[in-house]
Amino acid sequence: MGGLGGAGGAPQLPAGGFPGLPGGGAPLTPRHRTEGTIMAKLLENKVALVTGAGSGIGREIAYRYAAEGARVIVSDIDEGGGAETVEAIRGRAGSALYIRADISK
Repeated sequence: MGGLGGAGGAPQLPAGGFPGLPGGGAPLTPRHRTEGTIMAKLLENKVALVTGAGSGIGREIAYRYAAEGARVIVSDIDEGGGAETVEAIRGRAGSALYIRADISK
């Protein structure tokens, strides 16, 4: 599930989607459709706090929530990873911010 590390550490996203999303579909496009009409996104007007969102499963969850319309609070102990996740979400017209947190304490 890589793909975000590029030259100079800048996130590199594949055309049309985030790595790891089923089918590689467009990440910030609602998946709920009915007879050609797009229905409301599942998490529109909601705020999601995702811990561990700087990498791995937490990052994928943050992407999925953003794809469903949530404003995502990316939380992680790794500032670099958190910043990459936020940049990737914002780069796809999503809303995200980073808050450093160590929830192990």
